[in-house]
Amino acid sequence: MKKKVLVIEQNHSIGFVIKTVLSEAFKAIVTTNPFDAMDVLSQNNDILCIVLGIDKRSSQSHSFLQHLKSSSLLKNIPLIALTDIDEDTFREMYGENEISGVFKKPFDPLKVKQSIENLCHPVDTTQIVFRKRGILNLN
Repeated sequence: MKKKVLVIEQNHSIGFVIKTVLSEAFKAIVTTNPFDAMDVLSQNNDILCIVLGIDKRSSQSHSFLQHLKSSSLLKNIPLIALTDIDEDTFREMYGENEISGVFKKPFDPLKVKQSIENLCHPVDTTQIVFRKRGILNLN
């Protein structure tokens, strides 16, 4: 069973691109607004990561992000932001610790995928060391 990623993006094209890029490794659930996202979160307790599109002109995403930060149930879910705000300004507005990754639009979807994979499938460094030394063979 594929692990679930929630994508909240108002732009349908960006949502489709993210869903397509993630489809090989994850089940991406795409919503276009935070209200539908809250419904998805209430029905799925196995969401591993949230990808949130935040635009300068949208207050809904800002409110949703504040809700995520204050919720004891949701604050531990890694969050990746896709935004048209530059990263330094974004980090000043929302803090350093609450956001696992920030990608400025336009972004490279493969880098977003890699970031999600790193968050959801952390690599055990002991396996890398053992592989390099020829002690561990996972083939």
